[in-house]
Amino acid sequence: MILADLDWKDVLNVRGTCKLLCTASRSRSVWRAQYQRMSDSYDTPLNAKDRTANYAELERDTLHWARVQRNWAHQSKRPTRRLVGRCHGLEAHLIQGGRWLLTNPDCWDPCLSVYDLDKNGQHRVLIRPQDKREKRIEAFVVDEVNTLPKIEVCIALVRERPHEHLARLSFWKVTNSPEDTLVARHITSFNTYAHDISHVKDLRGDYFARFALPYTNGPQWIDVYNWRRSCSLIHHKATFVIRERLYTIRILPGQRIIGLDRQSVRIYDVPRCRSVAAKCPVAGLPTAPLHVLALPGLNPDIYTPFTSTFSGPLTSTLPAPKLWLSYRSHKIDDQRRAKIIYTIPWVTDVTTPSASTARTSGGFPQGGYPRFSVTMMNNAPKLGRYLRRMMMVGVSSLTTSLVE
Repeated sequence: MILADLDWKDVLNVRGTCKLLCTASRSRSVWRAQYQRMSDSYDTPLNAKDRTANYAELERDTLHWARVQRNWAHQSKRPTRRLVGRCHGLEAHLIQGGRWLLTNPDCWDPCLSVYDLDKNGQHRVLIRPQDKREKRIEAFVVDEVNTLPKIEVCIALVRERPHEHLARLSFWKVTNSPEDTLVARHITSFNTYAHDISHVKDLRGDYFARFALPYTNGPQWIDVYNWRRSCSLIHHKATFVIRERLYTIRILPGQRIIGLDRQSVRIYDVPRCRSVAAKCPVAGLPTAPLHVLALPGLNPDIYTPFTSTFSGPLTSTLPAPKLWLSYRSHKIDDQRRAKIIYTIPWVTDVTTPSASTARTSGGFPQGGYPRFSVTMMNNAPKLGRYLRRMMMVGVSSLTTSLVE
């Protein structure tokens, strides 16, 4: 049939010419061919349609994917402003509200810096290491407890000494000052065994998690610390061994951890934390993921994530919080951009306790776990070779500035 070989826009235009062509344009064979052509344009084929799918379903899904491709076609924009730092920054985190930018510079002065973007990028040192032996802050993780109108942020600083099999974790609380700046107050610090490489970390409430990749061939594992109950001699932690290499991890309510590897989302059950000696690594048990979700529509060659942020705590007044998994793709040559967003709805009949209740209970927040029906919101056309960057955002209905 000729209509099956036309572009989907031409099929819709033909529909308005006469009744005969209108009837022909609603044929299942026409839209089955359109859907297959759309699927072939992606690196990973779309979900196959069986024989029970009628023309209306095929047309709806085809037009959905076509609109997605069209919406992501835009010209590159020049930055509205530039911020020149004193030296190269290893990481950066913009606190919700857009005023304060945190970064750990890769230079001779080991510190955590803050830039006030409302005052033309005014720079000051927010946190300086207490140990003079420290050369730099390799990484930092931020837990935004409250950002508007008063800022309350917890920060974990990571300083690793691989030659000593040692990593120093220090935890700080950052708040507003009467002088309209940010001030940091030290809470606690302790050493951990670090015979590994760990660039993937997360901080939520009383818990700090890291994915450890050994220098030599061996098992990979995730350490979860209750940092408020840990010290340099005794760690209150849980350790479990996994087979997959993860590029992002997130601490979830319900004693869970969500991680992303190259082609899937994985959910792991976290064992209960226990007190262990801090002088040597703890051998955890092998753990299989509770759930595995493939990410369709992507080229499987996904590189290390750029950032991982969370916006707002989960509270008992939220019947259905969501997680947004967003892949941002940046083409290297002509700066074309595209993105995929997955929405994982949470079970709505489970009450999630407030953050304050969870912290005083001495355990992970209970309740609330993901139900894995994935809704595809946007997809990216095939653009060639990418440098892919991933961002995962928790969406709270209490935060009016976020998308519901």
